[in-house]
Amino acid sequence: AVRHNLSPAMPNTTKPSFSIETPRLVIREWTLPDRPAFTALATDPEMMRYMTDGRPWSEVEIDAYFDRQADGINRFGFCMGALVERSSGLVVGLSGLQYLGTTGELEVGYWVARHLWGRGYASEAARGILDYGFERLGRERMLAITHAENRASRRVMEKLGMSFLKATTGQELGHRFPEIEVVLYGIERAEWPTETSPSALA
Repeated sequence: AVRHNLSPAMPNTTKPSFSIETPRLVIREWTLPDRPAFTALATDPEMMRYMTDGRPWSEVEIDAYFDRQADGINRFGFCMGALVERSSGLVVGLSGLQYLGTTGELEVGYWVARHLWGRGYASEAARGILDYGFERLGRERMLAITHAENRASRRVMEKLGMSFLKATTGQELGHRFPEIEVVLYGIERAEWPTETSPSALA
């Protein structure tokens, strides 16, 4: 199959592709045919409730997102990638990791399409990303942020064993959106099990 790049910022490369497999999901870098699926996510007001107060992303914001992910792949070998359901082959969200502002630490992220909420996909994807960060990248700590009122996202973090660290702002984190107010969670490598029972994915 021909591999399509999203933009000139993502040239053909001999570096391995970013890919993480879990029992039901694959997390990988974005390709050009994925854009409609991502656009559907980013323009769903309910999906964007805690991101932009429900405002759909513009084409300019979507372009900027893909440019950031292409830059992440080129510079670090990872990104906030496409979340693919293995049974259907469809893009059903996003998951991955990126540097959190100017903290120098890695942030775990996940979105799951609204029609698949409640199936444990977010927890499964985030667990795969944490495994990757600790086992493949050798990180000592992994972080996650969310809106304080996003209870579903906070439950995922807590289910994974992440601990609440503090309420903070984008400005304090050196985030590209200094005005955001979020809660910060984290987990240390020593707290992360090297093997996880299948029941934890339920």
